[in-house]
Amino acid sequence: MNPMTGKYIKILDTQIYLYKMGSGPPLLFIHGHRSDVLRWRKMVELLAPHFTVYAPDLPGFGKSQTLPQGIHDLKTLSFYLKALVEKLDLKDLTIGGVSMGGMIGLLLAYQIQERVKKLVLLGTPSSSRYFKFSKKKMRFLKGLFFAVSHLPFSWVANTCIKSDRLLGFLLTRSLPKELRGNKPVLAYEMKEWRIMPAQVHAQTGLSALNFELPKNYKLDIPVIIFATHTDHLIDMDLAVKYLQKKTLINQVIWLPMKRHVPIGDLDNHLVETLEPFLGPILV
Repeated sequence: MNPMTGKYIKILDTQIYLYKMGSGPPLLFIHGHRSDVLRWRKMVELLAPHFTVYAPDLPGFGKSQTLPQGIHDLKTLSFYLKALVEKLDLKDLTIGGVSMGGMIGLLLAYQIQERVKKLVLLGTPSSSRYFKFSKKKMRFLKGLFFAVSHLPFSWVANTCIKSDRLLGFLLTRSLPKELRGNKPVLAYEMKEWRIMPAQVHAQTGLSALNFELPKNYKLDIPVIIFATHTDHLIDMDLAVKYLQKKTLINQVIWLPMKRHVPIGDLDNHLVETLEPFLGPILV
């Protein structure tokens, strides 16, 4: 199997860093929020024996440049991925998206249905209505993200994120009690918070919290959903029911996971959880 390699590719008016690995039919892997491709490297390696995996860092994330116009909402990111797919001339394409990446995948697949063979979603909310936040917390998060999307608040947030002491203090308070003294987990989470600028974090976060599919949305390709009943961020039971009205769901696989995404390094336990259930993707 070819090793995972990456390079910059010019897409519209920006430079996107694209990783590629494996052989076989094409699969576009879209990472989630507060993440980049390298966080999901083991997942890419798991898929690579069966697919040629194309995995871009989304604009503003990881090694990819931020967008010149400074707007990083999910719809805009889907347009850039559409341009990437067209530039690479990918056909009979499987799209795989994680969480926010799945939301972008839903928008992208709708735009290029003639090129897409299958859509695979992992922990993806189909509507902002299914986030498990109280109305008060939702208003607070939207207000915070809106503020950090603009100067001077984004400058203040970036300063906090760059400070080991301050970021470490804030993240420690947010971790479950049993993990607060775990230095490797804290170091990993700090690294993930620095994968994108605060403005990109806020713009994509706000866009996710406002996410709705178009009223006339209809996806006529097979969709496979991986989810967990105990997702602490999303009511996946309701999200799946809603998607059944909008897409051709081929299969729903309920994973034995306790959270939306595990805290800390994903390399081992998440891949081990998913590997036994990958059959529908490979068909």
